[in-house]
Amino acid sequence: MNKDETDRKNRQPAPEQPRPDPGLTDLIRRDRALARPMAGTINVDETGLTAEESDTWDIEQGANVLSADNEKLGEVVDIVNGYLVVEQGFFDPQDIYVPISAIVRHDDEGIYLSYTRDEFEDIDWSQFPGDGPADDPAADESDA
Repeated sequence: MNKDETDRKNRQPAPEQPRPDPGLTDLIRRDRALARPMAGTINVDETGLTAEESDTWDIEQGANVLSADNEKLGEVVDIVNGYLVVEQGFFDPQDIYVPISAIVRHDDEGIYLSYTRDEFEDIDWSQFPGDGPADDPAADESDA
């Protein structure tokens, strides 16, 4: 036998790489989802919508806030006094305050508002909400 044949005979087979257990992968995904902090809970009654399955929605931090024309407007960071605190911007993020009454639906993609992107950008959402009821700034502009 020549040296190459001897090396091939003496070579150990490569160890099999372990394959991830699909059940373990699902468990890891669920753990990550559970580890995501909650921004708060919204009572569906506050939105003006009728409850179909649940009277409340648990909203996670980082949930997308989307316009009526399906454009991303920002991400939820908190829920305060009947408002969604939404972080907008990447390089210079700013918090804006969107009344819960502006929500038209909620699903796995995020929270949908009743405003298109253009309508949303025409409204000043920068005012921190007071201790009073959550008023819709768009309603204030239409009264003027």
